[in-house]
Amino acid sequence: MSRPLAFVFDIDGTVIEYTVALREHFSSEVHDLDAYHQQSIWDAPAATRTLALLRALEKAGVTIIMSTYRERHYYEKTMKLFDRLEIWPAKTYMRLREDRDLPAYEVKTKHLDRIEETFEVIGMADDDPSIRRLCEERGIPILVAPGWTDASWTPHPARPDDSSQS
Repeated sequence: MSRPLAFVFDIDGTVIEYTVALREHFSSEVHDLDAYHQQSIWDAPAATRTLALLRALEKAGVTIIMSTYRERHYYEKTMKLFDRLEIWPAKTYMRLREDRDLPAYEVKTKHLDRIEETFEVIGMADDDPSIRRLCEERGIPILVAPGWTDASWTPHPARPDDSSQS
């Protein structure tokens, strides 16, 4: 029996675009993820090309799944964002609290392992270079979103109290 087809999308920098105002929440002086997630509900612009692909895949019967580095306790805010964008993925995988210190590659590897138990993943869309590597290792086509490629900022800086990273 074949598994249903699925396409996996990232959220930040992929389904929504970063703005200068949103990026300010990531600065080392501010680093306020609560404010970022609250503001992204209403202010983050939709990545129109990515959403066009998502809707076309959905219309073709492909299951839409989200895999995000957002922590699980931002679930309600993330669902409000989805409502505004009028997207309702079949599943949304979010970073668990115990995975807080893991890099995105490891978090999304865990997500993909779980997803592939049920679905045949026919592609992913993500802006993180490490996820591109993950897809290449697994032979999954990847749509590279532009969010990470803007060199003017770092999307996941070390927390100000984290002296182990330089």
